Amino acid sequence: IRFVDAPLIAQELQLDDERRVILDQIVMDYLQFVRRETASIVERLVAAEPYDTSVDPSAAGRDELRRELRRALAEDIDPAGYERAIRESMQSELSMDSPPFLTASSRSRALAAWDSMHEDQWAVLVESVDSIRDQDLGHWNAVFRALRRRNSPWRPMVYGEGLDLARIVYDIWGRDSPVARDCYQVLLDYAVDYDNALLARDGVLRRIRPQQHDARIMGVPGVWIDGARREAEARADLAMVNEQYVDAIARCMPATESERFRLLAYRDMFPDVFRPTAFQRLARHLRDHAQ
Repeated sequence: IRFVDAPLIAQELQLDDERRVILDQIVMDYLQFVRRETASIVERLVAAEPYDTSVDPSAAGRDELRRELRRALAEDIDPAGYERAIRESMQSELSMDSPPFLTASSRSRALAAWDSMHEDQWAVLVESVDSIRDQDLGHWNAVFRALRRRNSPWRPMVYGEGLDLARIVYDIWGRDSPVARDCYQVLLDYAVDYDNALLARDGVLRRIRPQQHDARIMGVPGVWIDGARREAEARADLAMVNEQYVDAIARCMPATESERFRLLAYRDMFPDVFRPTAFQRLARHLRDHAQ
């Protein structure tokens, strides 16, 4: 959450002026905590002792495998033997990390502690906002789903991962349009499913990135590869939610509108496929530069 989100929260929760002032203070307290703790952890990370691989038995074993590989490659062997030696060394090294496991460095432990403190402070913020909102207002969860999507620290990398299908509906047909009303339940289901997948993706990335950083320093390929696999799966799951809901949302629309929605959704989901043609680019250039 950012301070610029406070007006959005106040508007969606229909807060009066008095409660808006209280909300601003709640958000400000939260952000001050985040800034203070972020500055503190940066100082700790800068001052942290580098990881000493000499005290790690696994690191010693990997170093020995790599020395053996260098000795083997220094010999006069044929290309097939060269490739075989590299492959066997890699397999031996990966087998040492199966299942992938890594003792957390002081850096990773500090980041985990920061995450824990942040979750506690976030719970305080939610509880504080709960105390000033109207309890019968039903879209409190929707507000936080929107905030999570808006403020996720991880940028999309997979086609369709960051697409907002509901935004297409609201921007083209309007939030209060008959199309939006007919698709209300489907859009609600979509928002919940996307939010769950978003939380899962962000949780995976938040856990594996420090581990991958440690793995690079410690020379543990298995952990890095396992993290890359888990990240790819989490991102694919998020993109799959969008892909599955294109048809679900289109089915609740009139036939004339559903095809338009599909085209808009797929164009945003796969921009390299739906690139403008040379004629369209020329027409756009002439239109933009017409006198």
